[in-house]
Amino acid sequence: MDAFDETTVRNDGLAPLTLAIEPHGDVFWLDPGDSARVVATGPSGGSLEVVRTEHRIEVYFWVGATGRVLDGETDELVQDFPIGFPDSVPSGMTIVEFVHLMNNHTAWHKAPADRRISRTRQRSN
Repeated sequence: MDAFDETTVRNDGLAPLTLAIEPHGDVFWLDPGDSARVVATGPSGGSLEVVRTEHRIEVYFWVGATGRVLDGETDELVQDFPIGFPDSVPSGMTIVEFVHLMNNHTAWHKAPADRRISRTRQRSN
């Protein structure tokens, strides 16, 4: 039986944050006050993992999971991830550990300016 998981992440700060969807490597901006809902379905036993730092939120899918990123305010589709990550994670490692090892903590890049979660709706401020 497949597992389902979802999480909503919000930027409660005063400056934009990056939202990284791993292990896919997709990165988006979350402007102050914006939120995103990440939903995933995949093999039993998996769940989303969220890692927050001062300027970044990382959401990790589990092996084989597919999913979507939705605008947290409108539920409008921002990005679809229809292909699950293959089971290439070394035994004993989590997806988080594997991605950090592969990136060696130096490959964190910023999202292009047009990759904003709120890009599909008008700003009221």
